[in-house]
Amino acid sequence: KDYFEQLEAPVKELIVINGGNHVQYMDREMAEVPVRLGIDNPPTIDTDSQHQQSKAGFLRWLNQHL
Repeated sequence: KDYFEQLEAPVKELIVINGGNHVQYMDREMAEVPVRLGIDNPPTIDTDSQHQQSKAGFLRWLNQHL
């Protein structure tokens, strides 16, 4: 969040997805490997749920600003 506050973009929005992790933005099959290797924290929501929540946030932002 500190990085977000320092962004100088005129329009920005922080979308928090509780239970998600970084690698789950990839395809499901690719996201499982880094978690098994301990590269990212295990998620508490599934990949599809994270994708749905992020898409909803992106679409909301795009519809508002474009």
